[in-house]
Amino acid sequence: MSSAVLGPVYRHLADVMKNTAEQIRKEIDKLRKKIRDRLPPKQRDRFDKDWEKARNTKGRRRAAVITLGKVTDSVLDAGEQIDPTYAAAEAELWALIDLLRALENIEDLEKHFDDLAKAFGS
Repeated sequence: MSSAVLGPVYRHLADVMKNTAEQIRKEIDKLRKKIRDRLPPKQRDRFDKDWEKARNTKGRRRAAVITLGKVTDSVLDAGEQIDPTYAAAEAELWALIDLLRALENIEDLEKHFDDLAKAFGS
């Protein structure tokens, strides 16, 4: 194929990745809010602080992993007496981490196709 055809194709793929990333971000925000509501105030504040401090998706994933570690420790320490809504935050944090990992991949693809589109003149 000629570059006259490839440029617009790559631009379209970059736009698709951008739209996909926006939809994933919306789902991440919903899940993050749900997790926040389940956390005790001290952990909620720490989670918010780490989340806001993060500059990119990788940093936000790191914040979620740190929170997951603290939640897991708390669940293990409480044993059978743990509040089920708090314990549910553990599973939701795993889902959040997976969504953030997927978002990172989509963002990488968006950049890749955007670079290709620019290289082929679109």
